[in-house]
Amino acid sequence: GSGKTSLIRLISGRFSTAFSTGTIRCIPSDSCGFLPARNYFPPQSSLADHLAYPKPKGDFSMADMAKALREMGLSDLVPGLSNGKVFDPKKTLSDGEQRRLSLARVWLHQP
Repeated sequence: GSGKTSLIRLISGRFSTAFSTGTIRCIPSDSCGFLPARNYFPPQSSLADHLAYPKPKGDFSMADMAKALREMGLSDLVPGLSNGKVFDPKKTLSDGEQRRLSLARVWLHQP
């Protein structure tokens, strides 16, 4: 409730500063990893979209995305990477698996 997550999002460049005032010197977002307290999964997205977020999935190879999933113990999800179907982690995965999917996202981005 004190704004810690919002501050980290601003610093990491993952939160719009369009409507704020003041000066925040942001480091390049590609050099900073951030894992929020609550897992975030964009609505109506494929597994590859979830993994690549906030970048487009085309920025990563399928091999790298598969490796990220395997590194986090989510090997059973690898076949679903290329099917393009909407994947809802909140309905499909346990809380722990959702967390590992978020960690795989950070691992993939290699901050």
